[in-house]
Amino acid sequence: EKTIQNLDKFNEYCKKNGIKLYVMVVPYNAEVYNNKIFPKASKYYSQKTVKMVENIQKRTRAKLIFPYKKLKDKAKAEYTYYKVDHHWTDYGAFIGYKMLMEEINKDFPQIKPLRKNDFNIYRTKELKNSQFVREFHDPNLMKNLPYAKKYKKKIYDTEYSYYTHYDEKNLKTFPDADEIKRIFHYYYEKAPDLKILTIGTSMQAALYQFIPYTFRHSMQIRVMNDKIPTSEQYKIIKLYGEDISKYKPDIIVLVVTTNNINGFDKFFEE
Repeated sequence: EKTIQNLDKFNEYCKKNGIKLYVMVVPYNAEVYNNKIFPKASKYYSQKTVKMVENIQKRTRAKLIFPYKKLKDKAKAEYTYYKVDHHWTDYGAFIGYKMLMEEINKDFPQIKPLRKNDFNIYRTKELKNSQFVREFHDPNLMKNLPYAKKYKKKIYDTEYSYYTHYDEKNLKTFPDADEIKRIFHYYYEKAPDLKILTIGTSMQAALYQFIPYTFRHSMQIRVMNDKIPTSEQYKIIKLYGEDISKYKPDIIVLVVTTNNINGFDKFFEE
């Protein structure tokens, strides 16, 4: 109930400021692959979680996108999540991006959602991190379980698809000057003159293979921040209200996982 109330409040805040709000709830890998990851426990947990999100989706006035069914269906063809990391792959994020753009396009028909032929798509067994500047890396598994290193070839046994935009060289990127907040900016002159702000968790990272080429101005805010206490991180208006007012976005996309949707009850706390 509190989650629904606060989503509605945030939606109202956006409406008053001339902003269209969309909420992207990204399922966890254990929900999409609930028959493969701890099947007995995660199957029950995932069914309960999916019902909760679908109930919120029906009742909130905010436009909520929940790509669970599509990701689960498409996972039959290719991995939508990494096997040794809870983040979605580029392939999975592109599915989420297309669902999100389908909704945004109803309100902003001038945008042109990207297609597969806008990208060089290649496959490798390596994993990309979820930072603003995404690079190939060893996930925490290798750091936290040092003995796993000698089994690296067996663990990294799966190829994943990666998407690189053909016009990547013309995308301008730069971090915000604020040293505490985690804010990153993007500028792509060839896209329609709209401003999008996404705010939420690290699930945004793979979406930024696509979003910056769809809007001329993009801004990404990460709420998961070790310089801000966990209890404060979802107080979006308190922490980022001035940034939102200064940026004047046409669109806000709140990107969270099913795992941290409960943080929504902290949105408007001072």
